[in-house]
This record gives sequence, C-alpha cells and structure tokens, in this order.
Amino acid sequence: MRIKRSSESLSYLAKKQILRYIERNRVQPNEQLPTEANLGEMLGVSRVTVREALAQLDEEGIIYRIQGKGTFLKRVPVLMENGLETLKTPTEIMEDFGYQPRSEYLQTRLGPPDEDVREKLQLGPEDEIITYRRKRYADNELAVYSVDMIATHHFPATIPERFSKESMMDFLETEFGFSFDYALTEITPILPDHETADLLEISEDTIFLLLSELYFDTSGQPLVYSLNHFNTHVFEFIIHRKRKDKR
Repeated sequence: MRIKRSSESLSYLAKKQILRYIERNRVQPNEQLPTEANLGEMLGVSRVTVREALAQLDEEGIIYRIQGKGTFLKRVPVLMENGLETLKTPTEIMEDFGYQPRSEYLQTRLGPPDEDVREKLQLGPEDEIITYRRKRYADNELAVYSVDMIATHHFPATIPERFSKESMMDFLETEFGFSFDYALTEITPILPDHETADLLEISEDTIFLLLSELYFDTSGQPLVYSLNHFNTHVFEFIIHRKRKDKR
C-alpha cells in the first residue's frame, strides 16, 4: 500500500490510497480509521502529508474528526477510476463497486423536443420524444439524477412508461433491439437550480458533474440523449492523462 513516485502531489496520492484502504477493508460509516501515525507508516509518508490528505477528505465530506478520539468515516465514497474512458451506465458503475442500484421514477413526459434535442437526435418536425426522469441511488444515497430522452418512433407498439431493468441501455438492447456502440459526452460541473434541488430534496450548494451524453448505434445514428447528473458527494472521478510521446 506504499506510495510510489509520481508527478502528482504526495497528499493527493495519499488521499487515493486512503480511499483504497476504505474500499478494501470495507470500512463502514462511523467506523474509525487508523491514526495519522499508522497511516503514515502504511503509506510511507510523513504525518504532515497524511494530515493534508485527511483535510481534503474532510472537505469533501468523506470523513469527520473528533478531537481526542480520532478520524471516522462519514460516508463510503464511490471511486471511479478510468471510468470516463469506457462507456458504462450509472448502473454498471455502481454495481462495479458493490453498491445496490435502484431508481425512483419522477414524472415521465411525452411530447415534442426542444430544438437542441431535435437536432441532436436528428428528428423531423413531427417527431416526438419520451423523457424519463429518475433519481438513482447507490444503496440508499442519491448518486445520480438521470434524464433520458428517446424518440417515440423507436417503440412501434406500446411506449414503456418505465424501464423493466435498472439499466436503460440493458433494457433497450434486450427488449427493443437497440445496438449501442459509442457516446459523445460533454462534462460540466453544475449546481442545481431551486426547482431541481426541491425535486431531488437536496441543498442548492450540492455540486453535480453533468455528463451530457448522445448515444449512437453501430451505423452512427443517434439513439438516446441523456443528462446524467453525478453527485460529487458520492462519486469521485479520476482520469489518468499521459503526455504524448514527442519522438
């Protein structure tokens, strides 16, 4: 578990290793973590570095400290590493980390799309979409707010009011023969507006990482436009970027 040399700061690397310790040892909320001295010995870094790493985790709401008693886990984080390079659904991400995903459906709407969505899905003037809104939970904690928009012409008979499977992609592939190949994704950090905060029963200062994703089939035709709002109190996104070889 000791830290190897890297261009990243020691405190950031220590923070990642502490998160891995929590994951591997299945530390539960309100359970105590090792002391700063013990963590420093395990990681091969100074107590100052450990203290900086714990301060970052404290700011992110993952741990809390009680003076004279020690450091305790506040919530179990979902650490997604290299996940943005692979097309995975929120369901798959949560399951990969041992969480039980579940959805709470909000109002499902049928009607014409706005011009931006019409253009993205390459729809005609008479085409309509169905919009599914879901609160997605990792165990019992709000993890993702999903808004999925699909053209109704993909459903020749009855338009489903909800997905019979937890994963939208799995449902559409198995039940309606969709063939997902890739997605174009735009990533934006956002704060919820007053209406969305009330809808999700969260504070307006909750930071989300919005993944606006346009899913395509193997022929390059757009199938679904999704707005997946990942709760940064639950997810930590890590991307490894490597400098291009100039040789």
